[in-house]
Amino acid sequence: MRVLVVNSHPDRSEANIYTALRKQGMEVEVVCDPTARWREFIRSNEVPTSHIHFRSHIDFAAILYLREKIRAGSFDLIHAVNRRSTTHVMVALAGINIPVVAYRGIVGNISRWHPEAGFTYFRKKMKRIICVCEAVRQYLISVGIPEEKAVTVHKGHNPSWYQPADRKCLEEFGIPTHTFVVGCAARMRSRKGIDVLIQSIGLIPEKNIHLLLAGEIADTSLPELVKRFNLEQRVHFTGHRPDAPALMGACDCFVMPSLRREGLPRAVIEAMAQGVPPVLTDVGGMPEIVEHMVSGILVPHGNAGVLSEAIGKLASDKPLRDRLGAGAKARMISHFNIEQTTKAYREIFSSAVSQ
Repeated sequence: MRVLVVNSHPDRSEANIYTALRKQGMEVEVVCDPTARWREFIRSNEVPTSHIHFRSHIDFAAILYLREKIRAGSFDLIHAVNRRSTTHVMVALAGINIPVVAYRGIVGNISRWHPEAGFTYFRKKMKRIICVCEAVRQYLISVGIPEEKAVTVHKGHNPSWYQPADRKCLEEFGIPTHTFVVGCAARMRSRKGIDVLIQSIGLIPEKNIHLLLAGEIADTSLPELVKRFNLEQRVHFTGHRPDAPALMGACDCFVMPSLRREGLPRAVIEAMAQGVPPVLTDVGGMPEIVEHMVSGILVPHGNAGVLSEAIGKLASDKPLRDRLGAGAKARMISHFNIEQTTKAYREIFSSAVSQ
């Protein structure tokens, strides 16, 4: 089977899926952005790659490039990963009968009546949509995607990919030694609920509990919120960090306080792989990640009081912390491993071609 993958910026899991499929005999070729972080890893594993940069929402040069590549490549299947890739692939395939498998990683922003969605996800040649969690699948079904077309596949990881940073490295951000550190890695936009997390830290009277926030600050009100609650000495912003997974591994617990439209946050699973107990809100696919009080703690979204209680419970109970951390790592290995994901992708690609 010859598969063309169009994915501007493959993440680590996706790069490993493509290389594993290639080693198993599937002829996989990847089109990605020339700046993609995992491009060299993919190439070094003998997966042919070519480069494309989508310069706009509809890039006619990119469409022409894809159309020529598809015509010349005798591909059996196209796998389009993100929304922009999917749009360009479907336009490039006009008049060409090749099945497509797409990917969807978040809840929301699809309507049958939106021209882009109608031209992509609802088309006959769109044979499958890989959903990163069951919450995404149920959302797609609710907007009219046939049940058999949407397939849930949790994105897998490998614990060997992650090593926690030395605890001393947290001193770089002004975090004293012998403190309890809450970590959160995300692109900090309003739907991520970082404001609720900051408020929850303010509700905890113990001054030795610190919050480490890694990622781009898209919600510019957050630094002001920290000042309003007089938390400048306890809340620490790192900005974008390539080593964010290692920093989260050095924390005592990990919190993802999302309010809406969540899928299966990679940062949560990265922390779990390092034995860091997670506290997650009941949004999107996050209830699928942990078993409450077995491999993490689930709390209602948007409730700073309940979130502060969960953090305080972990801070004051090391045996609980250790138990949930061990449970988190075990669940990651059993339910979110890369081998399971690769097997599922292979089966989905085969079924889409044979349909």
